Amino acid sequence: MISDAVRGKSDRDKLIAADNRRDVQITLPWMGEVLLLALATSIDAMMSGFAFAVMQIEMAPTIITIGVVTTVLSFIGVFIGHFFGAR
Repeated sequence: MISDAVRGKSDRDKLIAADNRRDVQITLPWMGEVLLLALATSIDAMMSGFAFAVMQIEMAPTIITIGVVTTVLSFIGVFIGHFFGAR
């Protein structure tokens, strides 16, 4: 994402430009990048699970805390993205 910002127009800008011309083009993200990010996320979650098991942490409060924090930060990210995306 940072490299796209430095280079210039992103895929989103291209789609908006295409939509403004009424010639809508739908592009799929590069699947290799998506698979790599999915793999990295899965490895991160697996390592967290191993760490919780080794540390013998109670799971219920941990799961609730992670869920609440993730939900709140996701909503904040959506609202910030909506605010800056509208400009």
